[in-house]
Amino acid sequence: MTPCRLRAFNGLIAPLLLAGCVTTSIDTDNSAPATQAKNAPSTVQKAPEASFHKDTLYALMVAELAGNRERLDLSLGNYLEQAHNTRDPGVAERALRIAHYIGARQAALEAARIWAETDPDNRQALQTYALELAHVESLNEAADLMQRVLEMGGETHFDLLAARAESLPPRQLKALLSVIDTSAQRFPDNTQLMLARALLLEHEQQYDEALEQLQKLLDQEPESRNGLLHQSRILHRIGRDNEAAKELQGALKSHPQDQRLRLLYGRVLLGLGQTQQALAEFKTLHERSPNDSDLTLSIALTALEGEQPNEAENYLNLLLEQGERGDTAHYYLGRLAESRDDWQTARDHYLQVKSGNEFLPAYTHLSQLLADREQLPQAQKHLRQARDQRPELRIQLYLLESEVLIDEREYDEADKTLSEALKVYPRNISLLYARAMLAEKNDDLDKLEQDLRTILGIDPENAVALNALGYTLADRTTRYEEAAELIRKAMQLNPDDPAVIDSMGWVEFRLGNYDRALELLQQAYAMMPDHEISAHLVEVLWMQGRQQEALQLWEEALQQHPESELLKAVMERLNPS
Repeated sequence: MTPCRLRAFNGLIAPLLLAGCVTTSIDTDNSAPATQAKNAPSTVQKAPEASFHKDTLYALMVAELAGNRERLDLSLGNYLEQAHNTRDPGVAERALRIAHYIGARQAALEAARIWAETDPDNRQALQTYALELAHVESLNEAADLMQRVLEMGGETHFDLLAARAESLPPRQLKALLSVIDTSAQRFPDNTQLMLARALLLEHEQQYDEALEQLQKLLDQEPESRNGLLHQSRILHRIGRDNEAAKELQGALKSHPQDQRLRLLYGRVLLGLGQTQQALAEFKTLHERSPNDSDLTLSIALTALEGEQPNEAENYLNLLLEQGERGDTAHYYLGRLAESRDDWQTARDHYLQVKSGNEFLPAYTHLSQLLADREQLPQAQKHLRQARDQRPELRIQLYLLESEVLIDEREYDEADKTLSEALKVYPRNISLLYARAMLAEKNDDLDKLEQDLRTILGIDPENAVALNALGYTLADRTTRYEEAAELIRKAMQLNPDDPAVIDSMGWVEFRLGNYDRALELLQQAYAMMPDHEISAHLVEVLWMQGRQQEALQLWEEALQQHPESELLKAVMERLNPS
């Protein structure tokens, strides 16, 4: 097969040359911001040539024709396939631009990866791949790429990484902070790194250090809106609202059109009890952007947070009038109605939530609302209808129904619901675990063990199942050595989990190792002063002859957990004179 000479595509192929070869070019300007990646460049620069076989050329021509006919899904598919086949950076970049345009996130990530791998000296390629990694929260890998871009003299987005890092586990958060620290040492005057470091310190609740870092940024760039915003936000978070208000007043003089600053200012004013001033700021915001649904929702939620329900309701109803963010608006209107004991209105709003992040919370509130009013069959009916409406959420909705039934002590009905779900999803670990815990309530230890061992057959390193089975064997049987082995494995997997440490302490107590049991239970209680751990600790202290300490701990725990049947039962069993 004879190869054709073809340069990477920048614009549409207009006349299709049946003879076989077309030459065009792409923008390779490394200084172009990544946010422009989905837009066609305004200038054309020379790009290196690549050799393509005629099959590849045909596939790319089909892709361009598909683009002309607004079949961008077909266009993207062909370009992405040829990016894999040819490993050509221009083809990969073209695939990326199409993916950005139609919002195909996974395809954009794959195209960006190929572009960066095949053009490793291109700052824009590396920067774009880093941003795509940030979108899927591969933050440490993205940070390494951004550091390379920084070394090459390009613009970076470390602040985006830091903003997305809030939900990272502590170890990953520390690892990302370490990467940022290393870069900051090499580039001490880079304000992006200063801001990113401040955000990460805020995520770690190191507020004084975060404020110190932001002040360093503001000393260098006094008008930095991001610096001013985050400084004020931290001050508000730690209760220094007077200082936050002062900073925001000054910031708004310099940036009167900045909506984020003004919204935060309104929130701070609410925190200071200056309700009318806060509402005036919200009114200003809304007058400037009456059709901005995101802003309207932010104002509504801020009013809710500031305990201004009437104001919140006005903005939420406005969203409904505009036909925007309806699911979110109905959910919060339901919460407002529920807080007023208007359960029928709350029910009607919750039933209007059809999709989005609020769907499951809405049905959670709806189910509990009906169950509390002895309308459990009605709650079940709505949950079954929801399973038909949202088949992708069936498992979560089965679990929700079982939880409501268990709360109402309808254990047989809950078991029936979970067993029905497991006929459809026989290997689902969440359903198996829920039924196992229900079996424990029904004193059906054989069923509990069967379901937990099924989980361990699917996932032998499931620490939760190992711990649950080990604890049950230690607490409800005399199979102590077997229980200890299961819990030891759980501890190897989750050494810092107080529930697992508590289980290990309890099995040591059952084995008669009181000193070791006390050490472990005190460790678990220090990490999580739970009523179950305190009950175990009371019993161990008592058996060691330290009755006064046991009684004092029991009284303190009962004050914290007055409804705990476990605490009441342990003292009845010990029967102090």
